[in-house]
Amino acid sequence: MVNDDRDPYDAFLEDLGKEMDEWLEAGDNLIIGGDMNEDIFGEKVTSLFEERGLVNLIFTKHDPTGFPATYNRNKSGIIIDGIWGTPGLQVICCGYLEANDNFSGDHWMAW
Repeated sequence: MVNDDRDPYDAFLEDLGKEMDEWLEAGDNLIIGGDMNEDIFGEKVTSLFEERGLVNLIFTKHDPTGFPATYNRNKSGIIIDGIWGTPGLQVICCGYLEANDNFSGDHWMAW
């Protein structure tokens, strides 16, 4: 956008939130996965999804306590990748594949 002086990350979250609002208003179920580039338990990411009633789908089946960092070079133990969805979606199985486990990349692949 021309003359948009917002912080790029904040602009991304704001714009995604607006799109999510439109989809939810239309009655859509949502599944959103992403590398959030910051702690998924931090205020910005948490509020983006919680304000719209979305839940971390992986953590409906797995305890997040002690979960490993999802980026290979992350030495802080921070989980930055996840998959969120609208309530009522039935998760049968899910998790993370360790980086370089049958795919290229330096993140743990969320599935």
